[in-house]
Amino acid sequence: MEERMRTGTTRNDLIDILIKFRREAEEEAKEGKKPFILERDALAAQAAIFFSAGFETSSATMSFTMYEMARNPDVQQRLREEVREAFLSNDGKVTYEMIMGLKYMDNVVKEVLRHYPPLPFLDRVCTPKAGEEGYSLKAFNMDFNVPANMPIYIPQQAIQMDPQHFKDPESFNPDRFLPENKHENNMNAYMPFGIGPHNCIGERFAMLQTKLGLLYFYRNHYVTVCDKTAVKIQLDPRAIIIQPVGGIHLNVVRDPLF
Repeated sequence: MEERMRTGTTRNDLIDILIKFRREAEEEAKEGKKPFILERDALAAQAAIFFSAGFETSSATMSFTMYEMARNPDVQQRLREEVREAFLSNDGKVTYEMIMGLKYMDNVVKEVLRHYPPLPFLDRVCTPKAGEEGYSLKAFNMDFNVPANMPIYIPQQAIQMDPQHFKDPESFNPDRFLPENKHENNMNAYMPFGIGPHNCIGERFAMLQTKLGLLYFYRNHYVTVCDKTAVKIQLDPRAIIIQPVGGIHLNVVRDPLF
């Protein structure tokens, strides 16, 4: 940032956005206003979260998608057929409308996110209404009052893999997200991007980015299992963003669709 500010170079990227924030804060301070201060550590943290939330999550989702496609070749074949038809009907061009029309891919990615949500848990803080000391759970037949400012951790991966909420949860079945099948599952328990007014603001971008990556990959390739492919993925319990222990090993086969 210091080098960019010294030279005056602009690239219309994240660094330029952070420099803009910093300069706006300085101007507000000169005008006697209370500025929104972004110290160096805070700026570095913003850059880190932009990268991890904007790229690592989508990268992980694409990796887990390919793993499940290798383990479920019939699903992969059906996905590639949809990709082929989409390209042929759109003169080989990729457009936003084309990507949004990939209904089976959408269900595949949703099922991957049910098995492997990028963040295995959600965190919240109890903020009761004015005048209240906490949040009562009596409405849910529980005699407990959540104290104000208590941190709450929600194990969304465990919830999404619970047979109480999803039929045959261990199976990989994209068709569970078809409108006619949704009644068999508790979709209120599906929250890979969080839920409510504080859900992930990057959900649409993440889904679009993931689908775009898969679209280009499956246009010319498919994956198969190899000797090193794990029968069941073991997840790293220390990872903040979901990661498999030892990585994912697959064979990549070049096979252009047209």
